Amino acid sequence: MADTQPREPPDPRESKPRSNGNKRWSPLALCLFVAACSLTVLITVDFILFQFSQQHQSQSQPASDHIEPVHDQASSVLTWDPKSASATRASVQATSETSSAFPNNIAPPRQFRISNDLTIQTKPTIRDYVFNITRGLAAPGRYNKSMILVNGQTPGPLIEANVGDTIRVKVNNLMLNESTTIHWHGIDQRDTVWMDGVFGITQCGIPPGETFTYQFDIIDQRGTFWYHSHLSLQNTDGLYGPMIIHDRHEKIGDIDEDRIVMVGDLYHQPAEELLSQYLSPSPPWSLDMPGMEPPADNVLINGHHRSECRLPTDGARDSGIRTGKSGAHSGDDNNPDACVDVSPFSIRVNSGATVRLRVINHGTFLPFWFSVDNHTLEVVEMDGVEIQPLPTTRLFLHPGQRYSAILTANQTEGNYLIRAAAARWCFDPMDDSLYPPTSNLAKVGFQATEVLSYSNTPDNSQPIGVPGNHTDSGIMSPWVEECLDLPFDLPQPLRSKSAYQVGEKNHHFFEYKMVLQDGAYYTVVNETNYAPLSSDAALWRVLAANDSSAETGSGRDSWDFVGSHLERWRCCSRLINTLSGQAFQVVGWGEGLYGKGKTTWKLDNPMRRDTVTIPGSSHLIIRIPADNPGIWAFHCHLLWHAHGGMFVAIGQQMEKLQNMLQGQDVSSDFVHRFCSGSMN
Repeated sequence: MADTQPREPPDPRESKPRSNGNKRWSPLALCLFVAACSLTVLITVDFILFQFSQQHQSQSQPASDHIEPVHDQASSVLTWDPKSASATRASVQATSETSSAFPNNIAPPRQFRISNDLTIQTKPTIRDYVFNITRGLAAPGRYNKSMILVNGQTPGPLIEANVGDTIRVKVNNLMLNESTTIHWHGIDQRDTVWMDGVFGITQCGIPPGETFTYQFDIIDQRGTFWYHSHLSLQNTDGLYGPMIIHDRHEKIGDIDEDRIVMVGDLYHQPAEELLSQYLSPSPPWSLDMPGMEPPADNVLINGHHRSECRLPTDGARDSGIRTGKSGAHSGDDNNPDACVDVSPFSIRVNSGATVRLRVINHGTFLPFWFSVDNHTLEVVEMDGVEIQPLPTTRLFLHPGQRYSAILTANQTEGNYLIRAAAARWCFDPMDDSLYPPTSNLAKVGFQATEVLSYSNTPDNSQPIGVPGNHTDSGIMSPWVEECLDLPFDLPQPLRSKSAYQVGEKNHHFFEYKMVLQDGAYYTVVNETNYAPLSSDAALWRVLAANDSSAETGSGRDSWDFVGSHLERWRCCSRLINTLSGQAFQVVGWGEGLYGKGKTTWKLDNPMRRDTVTIPGSSHLIIRIPADNPGIWAFHCHLLWHAHGGMFVAIGQQMEKLQNMLQGQDVSSDFVHRFCSGSMN
C-alpha cells in the first residue's frame, strides 16, 4: 500500500499576525506583499464561488463542516455546539488516528475513538443532543454525491450514554423537500413506542422545516448500537451514525483503547432512483432478470474509501457497466471532476495494548468479512449482549449487526491492514456480470482497508502482514458456513436467561416468498405484500381500533415467531430479520418448513439478538416476551427486500397501548401531529 497517512495540518488560525510597525518596506518585501494580496483575492473569489455552489446544492447546509460534542459540567448534559467546530482541525496525539485533509462533510477520524469525555457512572443523567438534518455534497469513497448529513457530516455524530440515562435528541429537519425519521437500532423502547422512529408504523415523517424531539430511557442495555433513518432509503444516502451505551459493570474485561469501525456499502446513484429501478421489470443492471438487487459501487470504513473515477472505456459500456443516468450511476460518475482525493487514516495503538473494536454494518445490502492482518480477534459482544469470549480470525456481519472484538497488539511493530471485504459470493453466486472487472467495486478489490499502526511506526511505512495469516495456527473462524450467522448454539450470553415460557397457541408463523407482480418481483409475507401508510402511522390508528387483546392474542405473556424462508431461486438466498423495540431469543432452527423436518432447540440461555439471518429453505424460531405495548416493525434489514414487501407490523398489549395513547397530550411534541399533511 503506497499511500501515506500524513497528520492533520495545524490550524492556521493559531498563528498570530506579525505587526509591521512603522518600518519602511523594501522593494522585495513590497513585491511579496502585492503577490500575497493577489493570491488572497484569488483564494477569496474561489471560496465564494465554492460556497455559492454548495448553497446551490443545499441551501440549508450548516456553516461548519463538523460539530463536536460539548459536555456541560454543571448540568451533566451533552449538547452540540457549532462554536466548537474548530476543535476538529486541531492536531491529534500520536496514539490517535492520523489523516490527511478529509473530504467535506465526512465525519472526522477522532469521532470513532471513544475518549473519556463521558464519565461512566450509575447516576441517571439526561444526555441532550441536537441534530440538524440537511442535504449536501459529500465524498465517501472519493466520489462526490448528494447525501443526507447530520450536523454537516456523514456518518452522523456519536451518541454516548450510560445505563439508566435518558437520551434526548432534538431533530431539526432542514432539508428542503424531504421528511425524515430516526430509528434507534437495537434500543428497547420500553413504554415509549412512539419514539421508535419507524415511518408509517410509529410515526409520520418529520416534515421539512419542522422539529421533533426523541426522548427515551436506557433501562438495562449496554454495548454497541447505532441510529439511522427509517424513512425510505435515507440510511443508504448517509443518515446514520454510531451509538454507544456504557456500563461500569459491563462484562468484557479491561481494555486500553475503544474504537468504532462502521462498515457498509456505497451506491453512487441516489437511493430512490435505484429503488424505482429495482422494483421495475427490467433493472438496468439485470435487464432479463427482475428482482436482482442493485450492485453496490464501493465499500466504506467510517465513511470513506477510494473510488475509480475515470471515464469508462467503450468496452466497459458495451459490457453493460453502468454509465449514465439510464444505469445505476448518475451522469456525474463519468466526470473526473466529480471525484476528490481521499487518504485512509490509521488507528494508532501502543505495543501490547488491548483494543476493543466495535464493528457495525450500516450497509444497505452487502455482508462483510472483517479482519486485521496477523491479529486474532476475540468476540465479546453481539448486538449489545456480552458473551463468553470467542477467538476468531475474522468477523462476519450482515447489515444491522454489530460485534465487539478485543484485539491485542502483540505483533511486530508496524502497520497492518484492517479489512472489510464484501462477501460477494453471498449476493451474486450465479453471475459475475453484476461485478465485471471494470466495475468500481471490482477495481477496489471488493474491500475497503484502514491501517492498524503501532505507535512507533512511521506513518509512511508499508503495511506488513498477510491476510488470513495469524500467529496462532490453532485459531479457526467459528463461522462454519459462508454467508450465515454464527451457529446459534455457540455464543453463550454472560447474563444468563432461560427461554421465555410460551403456551401451545402462542405461535405465529411467517412464510416469506417472492412473487411476480406486473413484471417485477416483490416479497409477500403470508401472501400479503406490505405497504406503509402514506399520510398516517399504524400506531395512531390504534385509538380508533376496536381490537382487544383477547381477540388479537396480543396480551399473552410470550410469543414464538416461526419464520420460514422457502426461496431457492437464487442458490444462496438469505433473509436478515430485525425486530424493532426489543431483542429476541433464538430458540430453534432447522431445514425446510417448521414441523416438516428436524428442528434444533436451545432453551437453556439462548442467544439474544436484534438482527438475525434465516438461510434459504429453512426456518428459525425466535421468542419474545409480549410485555411491551406497541406496534413494532419486523422486517428484513436488506433494505431492497424490505422495500419490496418483506415487512411486518406486530402489535403487543393492544388494550394497554390504547390506554397509554389516550393519556398522551397529542398537542405536545409527539409524532402524531405530523401525521396530517406530512411530505413524504
